Amino acid sequence: MRAAVASWRSLLFMPADSARFVAAAARRGADAIILDLEDAIAPAAKESARRALADHADALAAQGLPVVIRVNAEPELLAADIAAAARPSVAAIMLPKVTSAADIVRIGAADIGLIPLIETPRGVMAAAEIAGADPRIAAL
Repeated sequence: MRAAVASWRSLLFMPADSARFVAAAARRGADAIILDLEDAIAPAAKESARRALADHADALAAQGLPVVIRVNAEPELLAADIAAAARPSVAAIMLPKVTSAADIVRIGAADIGLIPLIETPRGVMAAAEIAGADPRIAAL
């Protein structure tokens, strides 16, 4: 489900591996749900969270909720996260710790919205470059 990001006022972060939290997400009133593969998931649980992602994203989208996936920035995790997140029920991928347009290029050609997170002074200095790096960027 591709959604108009401009209409989102509230975003609710949920750990991607918690069926209990995800089941309750629709009742919380958020405009979009972010299934988190990054900080909310322990390193040993990353793979199981990716496996759970498909069912959780599809279930939330079936309830009319836009779904965003926050991926890991580390190259050794990013490719697997993107592969798991690139599905029709996902509106956008949230990219943490973006510091340059080159970080956007790493995402490849998946047909999905992108939300780069600018979290460092270097990212702030490159914000214009990051914003113009790809037409799929829906928000910063």
